[in-house]
Order: sequence, then structure tokens, then C-alpha cells
Amino acid sequence: GAVPLGSTALKAGAIVNNTSDIFQMPSNSVNLVEFWNCGLWASAGHVFNAVGASCSNWVIRNTTAVQTSGSHAIWYQPGCAGVNAQAYSNMLVGDGCYFECDGGAATVPAWQVVTLDNINSNTWRRMTVVMGNSPGVPFFYLENVGTGAFNLASDDVFEDITGEECAGGIIEALSVNSLTIRNVQGWDTEFLGSVFS
Repeated sequence: GAVPLGSTALKAGAIVNNTSDIFQMPSNSVNLVEFWNCGLWASAGHVFNAVGASCSNWVIRNTTAVQTSGSHAIWYQPGCAGVNAQAYSNMLVGDGCYFECDGGAATVPAWQVVTLDNINSNTWRRMTVVMGNSPGVPFFYLENVGTGAFNLASDDVFEDITGEECAGGIIEALSVNSLTIRNVQGWDTEFLGSVFS
């Protein structure tokens, strides 16, 4: 169900976790999941930890997620060998989302997807992302490390996104094809890394 959100500052109606991950996905397929109108605040673990999971057909809309730990992410899927080879496909994230990460000392991207299988047909749109001027990492990081003919990262879309204080860049996408980046703007920082790479 939805958790009512009072504001982007999470003044009311939020899930707050300061001891571990908020959501830990099992090491298998996690499909057909929806988050709408939620407030999520993490300080000692990932908001979504998808290590070993294969995720598809998710919708995350109008959700505020705040990560105050520089060593944890909002979405963490770092890639590892497994039965499901960690796919990430047909995901829709945005439509009013506000994601913010700890400033200055982040060691992992806020939204990290590294898979051995595929990163296909995903959309991030109409949202604001804040990285707190952390110079070492971008907000979004996508990489396919699979070696098979069907291991692709294709047809992914980033559109209508405001990136604030993303000194390490907004989007880093490696081993991808047919990537669309449209109307993605950076504000309130001197870029110390590539805005898009």
C-alpha cells in the first residue's frame, strides 16, 4: 500500500530505517511491484537492495527517497553471478519522484544497476535527483557485464529529469545501445565529472 507523504522533507507518513536496508529483495525474480506516493528514508542501509535479484515490471511513482549514508544507495543492484543473472527490465521510475543522497562523501551511485543478463526497456522520467555535490560518483550508473548474445542494455530512456548538485555526473551508462537522454538538466553545481558518460 501507499504511505502518505507530507513533503519532500518527509515530515509525515514515511518509512524510516536507520539499522539496515529498507527493502531486501530475495535472490530470485521480483516482478510486478508498485510503489506510489511513498516516503522512504534510509541512513544505515540501502533503500532497495536487489543484490542477486532479477527485477522487472516495477512502477515507482511520486515517491520521495532520501539516503543519508554515503556508502549506501537508493537502488543497489551491483551485479553478481547467480541463477537469474540479475536482470533489470521494464521498469518505470519517476512521475513526481524526488530522490536525494548524502552530500560530499558518496562512494556508490544513488541508482546503481549492473547486470549479467539485461537492462532493457526501462524509463526514468519527470523527477528530481539530488547528489549533494559528491564528486566521485554519478547519480545513475548502468552497466551490462554479460558476455552472451542476449546480454543487452538497450532501449532505456531518461527524460525530463532535473539533477541538482550532481558534481560527479548525472548518468553514466556503459555497454548500452539505443539509450535516449532527453531534457535532462543539471543545476546548482560545478561538474567535476562528465554530466553524461
